[in-house]
Amino acid sequence: MTPATRDRQARAVAAIARACGFAQPVAPLILRRVPDVDKLLRSDDATLRRVLGDPGLRAPLRAGLVGGFRHAWKQATLERMRLDHQAWLRAWWLPVVTSAELDRLRRTPAPRADHRRVGVLRAAYPVTAGAIEIQVDTGHRSELAGYLLAERRTAVAVLDLAAEVAREDDLEPSGPPFGSDTLDDPPHGVDHREYPHVAWWHGG
Repeated sequence: MTPATRDRQARAVAAIARACGFAQPVAPLILRRVPDVDKLLRSDDATLRRVLGDPGLRAPLRAGLVGGFRHAWKQATLERMRLDHQAWLRAWWLPVVTSAELDRLRRTPAPRADHRRVGVLRAAYPVTAGAIEIQVDTGHRSELAGYLLAERRTAVAVLDLAAEVAREDDLEPSGPPFGSDTLDDPPHGVDHREYPHVAWWHGG
């Protein structure tokens, strides 16, 4: 799959999720594996807009996606236990991450050795945060001021795969790397002393 095709499908899956009322952060990752969504992605943009813009067509689509979502969710969690991080991310994260988010990741500095957790800004890294949410058990992640805080291992695996995909696609970042000094800057209003050893991904 070319980068342009992958980006088009990633944006389309996000649009399908929004139009059909799937507000969960993990929704695009799960819905991409539902057969009805895969079928819709094979249509042209005009057909996709017509289906999503027509309540009479959108309602039965959503009804069919509910059951498919449950099945794909179970599949995602089972594969999470069976596959290593890289293989799981290739199967579930990569097909729904946009080119813009991939570019942002390529410009994001890796956590240092003293960073035990990573705070990922959901607004800047929506699909990445969704993937981490699936990969990391509830007791090992939390929410703070729009950031998902989780153990660093999955976040590092995402950065590694983003770099690998860039090499495969022969892509260069659209701008300079984000400053590594900002990794230690917590979100506005958050006392860094309450959250030590956290690398903050602000997305620029």
